Amino acid sequence: MHHACALGAADIVECLCEHGAQTYAVDRFGDEPIDVALRKGADAIVAFLRERGGTVNAAPSMTYPIGMLCGLVHASDAKGVERLLDARGCDVNETDYCHQSALHVAAIQGRIAMVELLLRRGADPTLIDARGSTPIQNAVEARHLDVAQVLVQHGATVTVESWPTVSETLGRCTADG
Repeated sequence: MHHACALGAADIVECLCEHGAQTYAVDRFGDEPIDVALRKGADAIVAFLRERGGTVNAAPSMTYPIGMLCGLVHASDAKGVERLLDARGCDVNETDYCHQSALHVAAIQGRIAMVELLLRRGADPTLIDARGSTPIQNAVEARHLDVAQVLVQHGATVTVESWPTVSETLGRCTADG
């Protein structure tokens, strides 16, 4: 089943299911067939497996789906981000081991189109990472003020109590142009 998904062979996947193949079998990498189909970009197979109870990464993989989501954000692959978020079981607010979400990554890198996409898909601009930073703090620290403005428009806030260095950081950004 996994191999058929990797090849994008929808007819073979359907045949295997008709003959009793498990849609939830986990391979040695911790992936289910739907995970493989998703990475392949085989939307028809993903939809077919979802109809039969397939869930994205029900297995405890260390890098998926948050690793994949952040990778797609880093690559500015909007279509890939949409595909992954459309898959049942992928949460736009999932965080990695440093408690960073895909929105944190997009903000740090100044990827405004990705920030806007993630916000449209329900990303929480108030999530706090392991350092105690929100996406807006990351954006300002990386001098992506256009991203910070978009985050504010979507509910991100900064107070002196929550971020005492905000005026200092903004001062440096405006002084440097």
